[in-house]
Amino acid sequence: MRSELKKLLKLLGCYLPVARFRRRLFQLVGYEIHDEVYIAQGLIVVDSLRASEVRLRIDKMVTIAPRVTIILDSGHNFQYNERSPKFGDVVIESGAFIGAHAVIFPGVRIGRGAVVGAGAVVTKDVENDITVVGVPAKPLRRNRKDIVEKAE
Repeated sequence: MRSELKKLLKLLGCYLPVARFRRRLFQLVGYEIHDEVYIAQGLIVVDSLRASEVRLRIDKMVTIAPRVTIILDSGHNFQYNERSPKFGDVVIESGAFIGAHAVIFPGVRIGRGAVVGAGAVVTKDVENDITVVGVPAKPLRRNRKDIVEKAE
């Protein structure tokens, strides 16, 4: 997909007022998003336009609150920074909830039924049925499994 078209679809997907249209535009960009996913306005997916091998997968019954940022590629400017960029797949499994203004770093897996608190910065994998909060995100408590089982 041409980079200009990808940029336009991501921008429209971020701000369209109808959730199912937002989800569909992100699917057209190439992200694997199940049809039973709710994405609130303001989802930002940061990826390199050249890194087509990096994937975003969001399974069914996932809710993403407003202004969440998912980073697939850190995209450093090599001219000013000698560090190599960090990139990797992000997987959000069934029944997960991502709170408003959360940031998810490259290479992270959010487990089944996990809850990411508002404003959390997720730098490591989140186990199934766990609530994480804070900067960086740390486990707060184990979630009730019966809630997750309803989502399946």
